[in-house]
Amino acid sequence: MIKIFLTVKDKKIRNIEALREIFFTQEFWEFYNDTRLEKWLMLRNYNEEYDKIKSLSQDLTLEEKIKAVSKIFKVESFDSDLAQSIEYFKAIKERENHIKYYNENKECLNKIVTEYKAGALSNSEDLSRLSEHIKETDKAFSASNNKYSKTENSNKENILKSETNQSISQKQKNRKKLY
Repeated sequence: MIKIFLTVKDKKIRNIEALREIFFTQEFWEFYNDTRLEKWLMLRNYNEEYDKIKSLSQDLTLEEKIKAVSKIFKVESFDSDLAQSIEYFKAIKERENHIKYYNENKECLNKIVTEYKAGALSNSEDLSRLSEHIKETDKAFSASNNKYSKTENSNKENILKSETNQSISQKQKNRKKLY
């Protein structure tokens, strides 16, 4: 039998009570989004909660979805908690969209870099186009990361800063390769 573990800060979530404790965290919503939560509920015979999660309409707004899930798990919430979860959920979606855009346009971006390296972009108009594109990409990525980090608690901010610094370091290395 396959076991699905939900782990937060090296601590395994073993029951619904522990799940309630992490309801307003990044990890909970990641478990929810990637269906690990559903699998975890099913494998641990939390059939009532599993059925309710599976039956949630895809047409619910973010606020309705968060409120419905909080009712399923009998999580007492305050407006500020709900607002924080909604903002976090929006930031996740926005970040996912940015990543999807970059992945879908990777070929185009690689072609521009390859042409630049090959000397095909020789006139100033092409170089300014490349420069503007790099600035726009950097600005969009930074805006996404800033919004994402504002919705996290202080423990999560440290993790995000580390990831962002690694990402920025990688970008800087890639830019050095361009020049």
